[in-house]
Amino acid sequence: MKFKIGDIVRFLNETGGGKITRVDDKGFVYVMSADGFELPVLANELILQQPAREIPDPEIFTGSGIALADKTKYRPAEPVPIPEITLSQIPGNLPSETQPRLLLGLVPENTDAVFSSTINSYLINDSEYFVYYMVGYQQQGKFIYLKSGEIEPNTKSFLGDFNRARLSKISLFHIQALTVSSGQYYKRLPLDRELDITRYDFLKIHTYKVNDYFDEKALILGDKAEISPRQLKPDDFPDAEPVDGISGTSQGRKPAAPVSDTMEVDLHIEALRDEYSQLSNGEILRIQMNRFRSALEDAISNKTRRIVFIHGVGNGTLKLELRNELKRSYPEFTYQDASFKEYGFGATLVHLK
Repeated sequence: MKFKIGDIVRFLNETGGGKITRVDDKGFVYVMSADGFELPVLANELILQQPAREIPDPEIFTGSGIALADKTKYRPAEPVPIPEITLSQIPGNLPSETQPRLLLGLVPENTDAVFSSTINSYLINDSEYFVYYMVGYQQQGKFIYLKSGEIEPNTKSFLGDFNRARLSKISLFHIQALTVSSGQYYKRLPLDRELDITRYDFLKIHTYKVNDYFDEKALILGDKAEISPRQLKPDDFPDAEPVDGISGTSQGRKPAAPVSDTMEVDLHIEALRDEYSQLSNGEILRIQMNRFRSALEDAISNKTRRIVFIHGVGNGTLKLELRNELKRSYPEFTYQDASFKEYGFGATLVHLK
């Protein structure tokens, strides 16, 4: 939608609104709130409440019936009161089978040049629940806050944008959320999801697909394939009601599996991609290094003591790149050649202390 100066708008995913004061060529619309603050907002995050009042033509009569001969003089339109924006009612009495569905959308600003485009991220609430959320991402084994707030049913909220360099350092996005409904409700586990992004090539246009949430092509994350197995389990909440057919009671609970002492990760491209014959050497190395970072951060989070990266002998490029990355980004860890009896001379053992 094209907005004009003077339009009265409200925010799509936030409480509030105001009058548009200016529009720049980068897609940002500046909204003057009732508090007198000018806020930059993306155009697709606004809903038109009332169009700008047209200024009368000086050659025609004004509202008072007085003709204005001098075109430089006219009566300005009366100020339009900013409508009071209230949060929609929290949905109530949802059936027990109503499931929460939160997705993450990654949308390139320029699909004609995705290799250099900024990527915008959105949280999508594709459900009937009102949701309180917190979103972060994992980088070098550490979780970093991105945004928190509330999102209404069947809407999406802008989280932030990422350039190529920043996105390449992220192994996963982390979403925590509490679903809310009024009236009669059913106990439900809080959502805790980790969406792995290391298997996606954000520099390729085919990564982004036509979808139900954006006019533009986008990568929509949130299906089971991207959800890390470290999300919260019903056993973490022994008093919770069953969720999705899984019992949340402590009766018959299986003991937790012991934490693995050593983790093995195969970095051969045939173990990472089914179709790789058309990939260049640079693309193969990028995929292998993304898997290396993701696996290392998983091991750190799970407090694994050692991790073995099987990279093969080859020409030594992957081994060198892997060890350089350890020196630059993980200087607190020590590494060595893994056991040649088990792995030959094509593996590196990293000690996580």
